[in-house]
Amino acid sequence: MQTNHMFFKKAFLLLSVTVGLLFSCTTPPNEADRVKTLPESSGKVAEIVIVIDSTKWQSEVGDALKDVLIRYYPGLPQPEAQFSLVSIPNPEFSSLLKSGRNILLVEVTDEKTEGFYKKKNVWAKNQYTASIQAPTPAGLIALIKKHKEELVSYYHEGEIDRLKNKAKQIAIGVPQTLTKENISIAIPKKYKLNIQEGDFHYYINNEPKYMQGILIHSMSSEEFIQHNSNAKDAIISVQDSVTSRFVEGATKGSYMLTERLFFPKYKDLELGNHKAIETRGLWRMENEIMGGPFISYTIFDTLNDRVVTVEAFVFAPSTKKRNFILELEAILQTIEVN
Repeated sequence: MQTNHMFFKKAFLLLSVTVGLLFSCTTPPNEADRVKTLPESSGKVAEIVIVIDSTKWQSEVGDALKDVLIRYYPGLPQPEAQFSLVSIPNPEFSSLLKSGRNILLVEVTDEKTEGFYKKKNVWAKNQYTASIQAPTPAGLIALIKKHKEELVSYYHEGEIDRLKNKAKQIAIGVPQTLTKENISIAIPKKYKLNIQEGDFHYYINNEPKYMQGILIHSMSSEEFIQHNSNAKDAIISVQDSVTSRFVEGATKGSYMLTERLFFPKYKDLELGNHKAIETRGLWRMENEIMGGPFISYTIFDTLNDRVVTVEAFVFAPSTKKRNFILELEAILQTIEVN
């Protein structure tokens, strides 16, 4: 994978931007200093500006890009694209658009620069830029297919990083009840503490058209295994035992459970220095017509012989939910367990 400056000098030439404008003698030699001089990136959440010739966008090359980037976002009740795409021909790629949060340059070039390249903070801070170059349209399609997972992960990582930084900037203080458990998390001020019982915390953001909830709790490793010896089955068992107790609906006797008609999706990962499992799925309200998506991280703190869970859900009837769950995913990933 190439991410050096020389590539971008060549890549941006095909956009009629000279090397001198991007990397002139007035540019600070230190990369950190250069980034400080840049404007903040702009644009909508999960939006990618694709700089591509209009005929190629309408061809099999554009179809290949759409197949990769408009795939369904996982764990939502209704299909929603992973990213929102805006295609711009090279001549219309103005200085205003160059501040976009996510940019993808796609070009057939005669130069021997075939490949998939990535670089952050090219024209703006917190900007994720990539380029796909090949001598032929068929070559572009091959590269798009070859790097499809990396392409999606790269731009998704950018969205999560920006949202994490935003959450940290407007976070409330960590309650002492979490601090004494050596747990910290950046929860924005708009979330209000709804229930606190021991080390269990339930935060709610109530808006006119939607609601978001965040739950934080822990138990000993032995107690977790008692729910089920299979970790993934135990996650759902623990989740249901917690939400059925603490998350109630408007109707008396209603409570939250995992929707079993749709199998949750699991992903093994690491958070901090701990092994963890990400779970995405749908929830429903028993004895009431309510439901929506959830995401959780189950963190295995082996040093302290415990399992820490941070989970979040969205209730947004008749409204798209991708951006709400993206925000929650970022907030949950700010958790630190020591």
